Amino acid sequence: MIAAIFPRTPFVNTISGLFNNFPAAENTLLIANLSSFILDYTARQRISGVSLNFFVAKQLPIIPPELYSDKAFIVLRVLELVFTSWDLQPFAEDCGWFGPPFRWEEDRRFLLRCELDAAFFHLYLPAEENGEWRMANKKDGSPYDETPEQLAELKKHFPTPREAVAYIMDTFPIVRRKDEEKNDGDFRTKRIILEIYDAMQESIRTGQPYQTRLDPPPADPRCCHPPKEIRIIKENLNGL
Repeated sequence: MIAAIFPRTPFVNTISGLFNNFPAAENTLLIANLSSFILDYTARQRISGVSLNFFVAKQLPIIPPELYSDKAFIVLRVLELVFTSWDLQPFAEDCGWFGPPFRWEEDRRFLLRCELDAAFFHLYLPAEENGEWRMANKKDGSPYDETPEQLAELKKHFPTPREAVAYIMDTFPIVRRKDEEKNDGDFRTKRIILEIYDAMQESIRTGQPYQTRLDPPPADPRCCHPPKEIRIIKENLNGL
């Protein structure tokens, strides 16, 4: 699943354009959702070729905006990931950001993505405070109310939501291969997502806010490029 933000424009049949009237900040929720590992996993259950056609896109389980308990958590991370060029300034301003774009720092981007993926695993896989499965129901966004029999069958394969997270990450062999080649055999993406998932679960259990690993925190002005006026002046001085 490859998702990107585009201006309103026509698309060919093999590219699905999802048009809506959401505010820009709520569209960051959508782009984060579409870019998550768990959404990619569900998309692969529907796709038989290499194209994501519109009738497949319409079947994907997207989380509606009203089910996010902390939209700022998502918006700030997506903003830093997306707004890395002045070309996207109109989108950033629509999201309420009027500063310069963010620097592209690979280590920060990795952690930002891992925090988003861990959060979406929690949103898609309902768990009790103790980490056990919670029965899915319509009021929490499920298409139907789960029955005790269905939950019992799920537990036969995945005793806890965390084990489902680990299984889903293992279905991405290319991510694993590239990670292990770069990190001495360590499937780093899976490991970090599970560590953050556990930290979020502990936050849910204790009621204490989740503490990000990022320093500075997401979408902090210290992570930005210089303002445009300063950048232009420096460029002019370099030409002297």
